[in-house]
Amino acid sequence: MSHHTVSVELEDKPGALARVSQMFARRGYNIMSLAVGPTERRGVSRLTLRVDCSENSFEQIEKQMHKLVNVLRVTELPPDESVERELALITVTAPADKRSSFARMACASSSVRGGSACAGRGARRVKRGRRPRPFTKERTSWQK
Repeated sequence: MSHHTVSVELEDKPGALARVSQMFARRGYNIMSLAVGPTERRGVSRLTLRVDCSENSFEQIEKQMHKLVNVLRVTELPPDESVERELALITVTAPADKRSSFARMACASSSVRGGSACAGRGARRVKRGRRPRPFTKERTSWQK
């Protein structure tokens, strides 16, 4: 048994994800990881999944996926040519005076230091005591 990561492009139609996942369930294989999102092409979604099975079984699964109506393309992602990352979204409730220490801890433990992934470094940061100006449709003198 080995891990296989597969990228499947499929039509963005109701039930397409269910058909793919049911195919794995019927064969008795567990999907270890599953992520679905839109692609740059309208009406097409990308399904990325990871399954644990033998090489021979995976070839059979790949052939069966090509037979499904909504599936457009199936590609196995080789482990040495792909990047894997994990993400955790955590909500913390804290008093205002402790929030900055939580933000520093999140930045210190982040694998991407100094980037937009660090808490408290987003583009919407506002100085204390100042509120962002509301958007108005009035034109200023230089826009006329």
